[in-house]
Amino acid sequence: MGCLLLVPSLSKPRSTETMPGDHGSTVDTSGDRTLLLQLDKVDFCYPQRHGQKSRVFALRNISLNLYDGEIVCLAGTSGSGKTTLASIIVGMYEPTCGNLMFNVSRKRIAWVGQKPVLFEGTLADNISYGSPSANLRDIEVAAQAAGCGEFIKKSPRGLDTTVGCEGSGFVHLSGGEKARLSVARALLVKPVIMVMDEPTAGLDAASSRSLMQSLRCYVSGTSCSFSSHRTCRAVVIVSHDPIVQQLSDRIVWMSNGILQSQ
Repeated sequence: MGCLLLVPSLSKPRSTETMPGDHGSTVDTSGDRTLLLQLDKVDFCYPQRHGQKSRVFALRNISLNLYDGEIVCLAGTSGSGKTTLASIIVGMYEPTCGNLMFNVSRKRIAWVGQKPVLFEGTLADNISYGSPSANLRDIEVAAQAAGCGEFIKKSPRGLDTTVGCEGSGFVHLSGGEKARLSVARALLVKPVIMVMDEPTAGLDAASSRSLMQSLRCYVSGTSCSFSSHRTCRAVVIVSHDPIVQQLSDRIVWMSNGILQSQ
């Protein structure tokens, strides 16, 4: 599975309602924050397998709000429904029942998968994959915002350094560096909501903190060099990582497809 998925809009969404407005100016239930996404009593079950007597619900009665500028961590044991919930947000699945309401265009939701995928070509090619019309300045902004600046500067030819399909080639990239390239690729398409599946899996503590710091600066617009380029307004992260949980604004705990706390 690729590391970036741009979610298409649904022409006839099932149990899905689109909120008015593309930038959140018309829906605000929190006083000073804009509501970007709302799940209201969402249930989901996978299609019945042959011989299965009854449907098994992967999610039950999920109600969740996502606001502008926040990082939300979906946490819980394996099989608790975290990835299923993330998949519904990005549009891989539709709710079995309940409402999934957006205050943004669904085309502006990006997915960053668990395993970073690189393509043979330059670092610039890898960042701009999916955004072929991006200019050099846009690529540099996305790279810096994702925390790629230091290792790109140390690469033999900067953004023109060639890497292989798995990060090999003229320069070796660590797991953390490949993860940050994937984030840069997602940021370049200017998503309003970015959904990530275990982005720090296999990273050391320092790399995990660096990645979270990059996401924090970008969603909050606190990076003075790149605040004018802030486009990713909120991040949803599926993660078991204590560092991710510690540095998120909220932790949504899940168990057996049910929200336990948030």
